[in-house]
Amino acid sequence: MTASDAFSEYYAGLLQATYNCVDRIVLNAFFPFGQTGGGVRAWWRWLHGDDLTLDDEHLREMAGTFSRRLHAFCAKQRILNLQCLYDRIATCRGRTVVS
Repeated sequence: MTASDAFSEYYAGLLQATYNCVDRIVLNAFFPFGQTGGGVRAWWRWLHGDDLTLDDEHLREMAGTFSRRLHAFCAKQRILNLQCLYDRIATCRGRTVVS
């Protein structure tokens, strides 16, 4: 396959054909703040102004809210939501999905 744009070049190993428009969102979920010591705390302060509410309960609540909103958006827009677990990402990437 000859890549026609930067997106195609980046994901060339996962693509089997060419396309004229982007109809899928690839969310790799890389979070740079989470890669450094104190990064999550700095991000939380930036988001909320302080870290008084930074605890497991609030992090789980935020993750759940994000997940529900993402699923609802995908359902409303009729976008296929394909979730790949980290330990199975190689098999997930190899899937051919037609909707």
